[in-house]
Amino acid sequence: LQDDVQLGVESNAGGYFSMATATVGESYYSTDGVTYKDCISEGSPYNLCLKALVEESGNASYIPYIPYDGGTSTGLALYNQAASEVSATVQYYTNSGTLLGSKDITLPAKGQTTFTVDMTGNEAGWAKVISTGPVTGVALIVDQNAGPMVDIDLKNTLATSLVAPHVDTSGAWVSTLMVCNPNAASNTVTVTRTSPEGTATESAPVTIPAMGAAQLDIKSLFGQISGGSIT
Repeated sequence: LQDDVQLGVESNAGGYFSMATATVGESYYSTDGVTYKDCISEGSPYNLCLKALVEESGNASYIPYIPYDGGTSTGLALYNQAASEVSATVQYYTNSGTLLGSKDITLPAKGQTTFTVDMTGNEAGWAKVISTGPVTGVALIVDQNAGPMVDIDLKNTLATSLVAPHVDTSGAWVSTLMVCNPNAASNTVTVTRTSPEGTATESAPVTIPAMGAAQLDIKSLFGQISGGSIT
């Protein structure tokens, strides 16, 4: 290839998967636009192709927050709502959008399973469940030091606008929003505080990386507040 010819270089895109390969007769290049040579026959270490990036097919559901903390343990329970067997893949992502790994499972008709989530990336994150049929589920987050257990429902719809009907950061109270971005591009989330009287008082923009997540501490964004809502 000529040194002055600029070519597009493939790089990873969050949420997509590519294993583009070529054999003899499938990938060609030209230095003049007239004569073309077979990359593979020429012994080139490259192959040239046109590709379309597509999302995986199937039902997608989300757990917007999975902690990474030596003092907590997270389990995921999934239930097959269908009258036939369902296959599912659970993908684990960090807050920064790195795919940590995945787990394949099979659920019998009306069947259920539970397993421990393995967050090995030294970072909190979220999970995506891709299934061949409708599933429901819940993440169970347990304090290993005999503390409380909380649960987060599996979400099967996405939204561009959400409302937290009550927040409080006064005294010992803590309010945190768990948000994930299951898209191949970063997104800016604008968090707006509204007083109990219905007046929007202040806003804070937060950028979430592609395929990433964020845990938004309301006190860090707006200071000490008592009552009101967040959108």
